[in-house]
Amino acid sequence: MSTPSQSSTLADVATIVVHHKRHDTVGEVISGLIAGGVSASRLVLVDNSELPHLDEALRLAIPQPVEILRVPNRGYGAAVNDGLSLLRRKGLSTTFTLVTTHEVAVEDSCIARLAAALRSDDSLVAVGPVLHSRDEPSSVWSAGGHLSRILRSPKHDTSRPTESPGNVTKSSAWLDGAIVMYRTAALPQRPFDESFFLYMEEVDLHLRLGYAAGRIAVVVNARATQHSDGTPAFYFARNLRLLHKRHSPLPVRVVGVSIPLLRRAAGLILRRQRDELRELRRGATAVLPRADARVVVVNPLGSALNHYTEEIRQVLAASGVSTDVVAVNEPSAAPHLSRAAWLASYLRSLRVARRIGKSTNNSFVLSTWPVLGLWDTLLLRALVGPSVLVVHDPVPLVRAVGYGRAAAFTARRLIGKVALVTHSKRAQDSLTRAIKLESNSVILVPHPMVTEPAQTNSAGIVHIAVMGQYKADRDIELLVDIARLADPAWELTVTGRGWPSVEGWKVDARFVTELEFQSSLSSASVVLVPYKRFYQSGVAIRALEAGTPVVGPRNSVLADIVGESSGWLADDDAGSWIEAIRSALSTGATDIRQVQESSIRRAVVGWDRFACRTRDL
Repeated sequence: MSTPSQSSTLADVATIVVHHKRHDTVGEVISGLIAGGVSASRLVLVDNSELPHLDEALRLAIPQPVEILRVPNRGYGAAVNDGLSLLRRKGLSTTFTLVTTHEVAVEDSCIARLAAALRSDDSLVAVGPVLHSRDEPSSVWSAGGHLSRILRSPKHDTSRPTESPGNVTKSSAWLDGAIVMYRTAALPQRPFDESFFLYMEEVDLHLRLGYAAGRIAVVVNARATQHSDGTPAFYFARNLRLLHKRHSPLPVRVVGVSIPLLRRAAGLILRRQRDELRELRRGATAVLPRADARVVVVNPLGSALNHYTEEIRQVLAASGVSTDVVAVNEPSAAPHLSRAAWLASYLRSLRVARRIGKSTNNSFVLSTWPVLGLWDTLLLRALVGPSVLVVHDPVPLVRAVGYGRAAAFTARRLIGKVALVTHSKRAQDSLTRAIKLESNSVILVPHPMVTEPAQTNSAGIVHIAVMGQYKADRDIELLVDIARLADPAWELTVTGRGWPSVEGWKVDARFVTELEFQSSLSSASVVLVPYKRFYQSGVAIRALEAGTPVVGPRNSVLADIVGESSGWLADDDAGSWIEAIRSALSTGATDIRQVQESSIRRAVVGWDRFACRTRDL
């Protein structure tokens, strides 16, 4: 096969090929992938064959730019995890990551169509082609997979999808691991659970990605072929049990494991395959391994706190801690969802998180938002066990339930089993007083921050921005005074749902999308946080992530972020704010970068200590 021209190479796709003892054919597989558009310089062949005498032959069979990573045979999932780690270390990680095995052959445009599907739909986190069997090319091996309705057993969809023009996708619960393209940012630190060793680990990962509100799909017009020898009896039995332990309630687990095992045993008995029957029995009775430590993050505001959840994931990943996310979209992001249905979904998500956490070592569940205020401590204790609740506003800035005396009393009684976390000293002190706790009973952890912030914005129009939903604590009088003293050349804007008109400011009071929000942050020269009372500021953190200076009150959490002596901090009068704005405008790129790096270090160290402490709950 010919190598594609540079213009046809998919620059935003890195590739991992898992290879095990197919030295005679893997070179052809690699050549086919390169001809299909993947970059040879961003392709890693992870070889777990453990055949050192064939290393030279493998090197000669593989195009020179391709990296070969030789690892012990710890299974498919471990090989992919090692490949991802290598891509990150070498700076080769890209927007999308293609994962294939050594037996896949892709048809023309297959890989390009997978990438195009991910580019066109941000909800997609993993896509795969329609897989045909190499032995029977006319038949469909897998057009995605589902869990059977009653037994919740993983089943391939083998019907041929209806073709239509364009890059049509068909949602699926999981995809065959022979070839899958992932949105790299959606993957946990070491995404595959290595305790499966072989078979069903992709089902486990894809179900977990689905819990995080990601969508898995087959790209109908993309095709590939692969060869499979089926699942060995031992791994079929053991890994089916492991999968059900992680993802099924106990009653379903018992039936969902027993019936498939009995069916397979009956077939082996009829065929007199005694050795396979012994292997099936061994898998059915083996002690199940436990996954590595991880934090299971439950996000009941799947839309509003999506970025916050990503910040948590990144600071923990910087310490080598993996995360799984279970997300539920709030009613404002899903208009068809009633508050009762939202609460029911939240309760289900807690049960899912409990199952995932129970199957791993030294793990804990963290809820990013108190849906029912301090009553959430009771929900977490009853449905999860030892866990963590982040309380953003100890005294709610808007009307909220669950902060009365009874809820406070309940939280106080459960403080040893459900840890309460805040992101500022002021919030820590307020929550301690509200619940009448002893000093330091509430854990103070720095606000998380993405560990790869953007570069400082280039100079242009001087744009002074206020961003975020309107609340009663927003200081409109201060904004009016700032407008009167501001340089006439400055562009003053307020963006956020519910804002009233503000004299001297251009107000956009509609709901803005995540893309618009991020764009506004990046284009601003300075972001203001003009609040009378607040415990933290996600807007301030996100502005810093975008390389934009932040001006706010001196006696606030911003002092912890930018430093108490920073010229970006202002006193109560508008004149002080004008001085702080001018100071921020004159700040150089190097100084802004130092603030970013300092905030990231503080967040990573704080969350690392917190994770170590919380495992002892």
